[in-house]
Amino acid sequence: MSEIAVETKAQATVKTIKLLNGQTFSYNSNVSIELEEIPVIDVSGMFSDRLVHRKVVGEKIREASQKIGFFYVINHVCP
Repeated sequence: MSEIAVETKAQATVKTIKLLNGQTFSYNSNVSIELEEIPVIDVSGMFSDRLVHRKVVGEKIREASQKIGFFYVINHVCP
């Protein structure tokens, strides 16, 4: 099973995750977010001819990736 080590350093928390394959991943975080559910992003707008629709999808993905790190994608099949 993966292991998580947490070390506090001057207002930032350094977290290190050791994966089953031996690789390690470290990141800094001083923000904790509690969610009731993982965001669901409708990506059908990325197939639109209108740039504004594609930008909205990109913004939702960027926000979920930066703030949470996880999201579900729906409507990802090209019409």
